[in-house]
Amino acid sequence: MIFTEARFFVFLAVVWLVHWWLASHAARKAWLLAASLLFYGVCGLPFLALMLATALVDYGAGRLFERYETPRAQRRILIASLV
Repeated sequence: MIFTEARFFVFLAVVWLVHWWLASHAARKAWLLAASLLFYGVCGLPFLALMLATALVDYGAGRLFERYETPRAQRRILIASLV
């Protein structure tokens, strides 16, 4: 699915409408994650694997940010997640 195809705009409209229909912030985040995974999965399995890996690394970095509050430790976590 390419950004200029008509089916992308249909997909985008459905994702946007469901997003605003959901009341809970947690449900909205879960919906956007699922829609993103579906979009990348349609583009190809390597892209889906990349999206999943990126999401897991960023989630782990965010959890570590909560544990270590010093700026030096947070900077190291950020650099490690970017690498």
